[in-house]
Amino acid sequence: NATSFLTALSEVDSDCIGLIGYSAGAAFALPVGCKDARIKALAAVSPPLSMYDFEFLKDCLKPQILISGSEDAFTPIGRFIEFCQNLPGPKEYDCIEGADHFWWGYESGLAQKTTAFFTKTLKR
Repeated sequence: NATSFLTALSEVDSDCIGLIGYSAGAAFALPVGCKDARIKALAAVSPPLSMYDFEFLKDCLKPQILISGSEDAFTPIGRFIEFCQNLPGPKEYDCIEGADHFWWGYESGLAQKTTAFFTKTLKR
């Protein structure tokens, strides 16, 4: 798998691997990241809470950031905030005003936010 590949590379610090999933990718990738000890931090971008079960995050105590747009049609913002507030453990969440599920026009800010999270969380 991808994590095994990364940890085998000499130029990769295997103690500093994070995992990001976007939309359905968050629903499929993050459960694996929660269970894999090699993954140290998780990010979910536009998690479609109305389509997939993300309850597994309640049992995951790894650092997490969840980011959604205020105009995301797949996850009403009130539901997103309530879900995030009920997550235990080290977590951050943010709602980007005006962004929809596809992030057109907001990509740079999203990249900066996720990069800052992983830089802070995975620093050694």
